[in-house]
Amino acid sequence: YAPLESYIPLIASMINTIASYLLLTVGCALVAIAINTATKQWLTNKAPVMLFFLFIALAFTPLYSVALLPLWIVIGIISGSMLLVLFRFIITQSMLAAIPLATGSFMILQVIQQGVFNAYPGALCAACINVILICCMSVVWHKKID
Repeated sequence: YAPLESYIPLIASMINTIASYLLLTVGCALVAIAINTATKQWLTNKAPVMLFFLFIALAFTPLYSVALLPLWIVIGIISGSMLLVLFRFIITQSMLAAIPLATGSFMILQVIQQGVFNAYPGALCAACINVILICCMSVVWHKKID
């Protein structure tokens, strides 16, 4: 059973990484397509999209205490502004071609963190295989779109 014990976590890790990468990339691409369609390639309806980025940033910023509410609002506004600038000047310029590479780099950092954590024997090996897998998927997806 020793070989089976080492293959099952590796296969589970690969499936989990592929599923997470696909979900994140498709989700980001759908949001980018929806925003570009709603704003007609950033020519009209900019105010609702700006509010959307502000609400998204506020939703993902944790509020630990009611006493920190002003700081939460300031951090949310800054984060929303950064998301807006990121979308406006990076995603709309290269559109969908940059999304697989961006989400791939994000996922690679998560996988490396999990590998360094070394939760089970062979976790670092699984992380290295997953990084190679994400790199290949990102590059192929980028070339297909571009």
